[in-house]
Amino acid sequence: MFGRQKLDKKILIIKGIGEGSTALSAFDHALCTAGIENFNLVELSSVIPKNSVIEIKEKFDLSYDVGQIQPVVLSHTASNEKGKEISAGLGWALADEGGVFIEISGCFGENECIGKIESSLKDMIARRSWKWDGKINKCTSTTIVKEKFSSVLVCAVYTFSKL
Repeated sequence: MFGRQKLDKKILIIKGIGEGSTALSAFDHALCTAGIENFNLVELSSVIPKNSVIEIKEKFDLSYDVGQIQPVVLSHTASNEKGKEISAGLGWALADEGGVFIEISGCFGENECIGKIESSLKDMIARRSWKWDGKINKCTSTTIVKEKFSSVLVCAVYTFSKL
């Protein structure tokens, strides 16, 4: 067969929580708990290619080269405000034509994060005249800030696309 090779369009959704002495080190710890600490992440906008398969995993567990440039859709936040609840979330909707992601994060709880995901996705769906499957999917990561900086993340890793 000539032309472009058909790739397995798998997108893995993973999440992480971390702590550290700075916001950046807490974010790095969250990357470690998600299994993506040794990638060079390139953030994408929110479009899901047609025929993609999305799978939620506890941790990224596929082989890759250290320093590999990896396309992702990333939601994350950090805070050192003791007692604050922080959340990050990804939502997605799929259609015959493709799909969309939405990234939400901030100093609020899981329920508020989910509400923001759902209302944002409804807007995005309404703007596109696609054949939607009718489902709103979501994955969140939430924690309470303790003594140090805390960070939460949810990441969609486009396993079929490397730069």
